[in-house]
Amino acid sequence: GKYDQRLLLGLDFVISQASIRNMTLLVTLNNFWPWTGGFTQYLKWAGDAGLAPMLKLPLSARDVSLEESIRSRRDVFAQYAALFYANAAARQLAARHITMIVGRRNLFTGRFYKDEPAIFAWELANSPLAIHSPDAYQAWISATAAQVKELDPVHLVTIGSAGRGQQPAIDHVDFAAEHRDPNVDFATVQISPAAWGWTAATLAPGGMEQAMRNASLYLSQHVKLLLALKRDDKPLVLSSFSFPRDGYDFSSSTLARDQYFRLLLEQIGQAIKKKNHGALVGSILHAWGGEGRPSNARLFWRPGDAWTGDPPGDRQGAH
Repeated sequence: GKYDQRLLLGLDFVISQASIRNMTLLVTLNNFWPWTGGFTQYLKWAGDAGLAPMLKLPLSARDVSLEESIRSRRDVFAQYAALFYANAAARQLAARHITMIVGRRNLFTGRFYKDEPAIFAWELANSPLAIHSPDAYQAWISATAAQVKELDPVHLVTIGSAGRGQQPAIDHVDFAAEHRDPNVDFATVQISPAAWGWTAATLAPGGMEQAMRNASLYLSQHVKLLLALKRDDKPLVLSSFSFPRDGYDFSSSTLARDQYFRLLLEQIGQAIKKKNHGALVGSILHAWGGEGRPSNARLFWRPGDAWTGDPPGDRQGAH
């Protein structure tokens, strides 16, 4: 394939600016979900059309009805995306991309990416799930983590896991087992109350408190899972935690979100302050909207709209 050099130059620029501002980046190399192509795009390039035409998420999505439709197809999409692990041609294409990215020289700084101080770590993929292929999934983790470490033995490597999720019997994520790999340096967990249905009842009496308890418990459960490995060198980072604006109204306040953020950040802060805090060591911003603001005319992103940090298939500015 042929790369769009403008996009690679854009990545160079972001990394160089992060370095100037004394910031560090968790660079994601692939995506289980459709917003950036990811696994399903590699399957299509490898000749497996499969379910992809049915599941293409239109950028002209119409209001809430289509959003709900997209989410209802989540399991179907995940079933298709998980075919990536056992597709040798798709994996080879992804491996070639990793070799190019990790081995790239930054045209702004003159440094190879493997020498960039602004790169904190490499993430193998965003929120991958094993689904129907737990053995192939584990083999992909081992092979890809080893490849990245061979190309760049300096920077840290993480899988990009969201944790066990809300459907462990379907997702088949063995959180402890997948982080035993010697080339995986730390674990991540993500908490998405809206996507998991925890925010539906927040306007009811006690609804917000229940959502908060769910989030705190989910984080604590993954601390325990990681501690069970008895590996002090496998810390846990909360890498994504979102919450909608009050009433899903983009012009409204963020009182509930502020409360939710405060709860999780205080939980992390308290863990770090303890002499023996276990596995939980910090948090990372998953995306930053910057000056981007959602369009008043529609809920979903379309070409020409500002980026807000939300994926194109989610309500812009919601999380």
